[in-house]
Amino acid sequence: DAGLSATADVTIRILEVKKDNPSKDGPISDKTDEHLCTPRREGQRLLIPAWDRKLAGNSIAFVFGFPNDATLLGQWKVTALNGTHAYLSMAVRYIEPAVHHVPIVITGNGTDPLSRSLQLRVTVCRCNTHGDCKIDVDRMDGMPTLSSALGIILGTLAAIGLILIIIFCHLAHSPTIKKTEAPEAFPLRSTA
Repeated sequence: DAGLSATADVTIRILEVKKDNPSKDGPISDKTDEHLCTPRREGQRLLIPAWDRKLAGNSIAFVFGFPNDATLLGQWKVTALNGTHAYLSMAVRYIEPAVHHVPIVITGNGTDPLSRSLQLRVTVCRCNTHGDCKIDVDRMDGMPTLSSALGIILGTLAAIGLILIIIFCHLAHSPTIKKTEAPEAFPLRSTA
């Protein structure tokens, strides 16, 4: 439906940007209920906040970006909202439905700029008109196939037909019952 659109703001909190963490990949976001619809819907995006627990009042501004990866830059877009928040959205109309790990680089703008790279887990899925994910259902084990269902139906109809044939044959070959005259044909008799 080309006339339908949905807007969703989803918050992913990044607790801290630290330079002394030796991990290059950083944590993977454990959010599982955030998703983006494919094909892309107008206004859908994920809100990414960042702050440093050591600094009171979030006085530091952060820069959000991607590592240099042409494929990543072609599929995703980061738009700064202010110094502590940014939006992640799809840069293309269609991304394959799956769980994508999107690397985000967050750099502080302080006197000693700290940088952190982390993987955001983003679910991209086909959505219904309400913006909820549609889940593709695989074939379930133990469920009948079309041929087995058709065989069961035809077997049942054949059994019913056989029973009816037996009943009608039995009725056709049974001896005829002698008809007696109806009691209304006899005049009334007096019992005195």
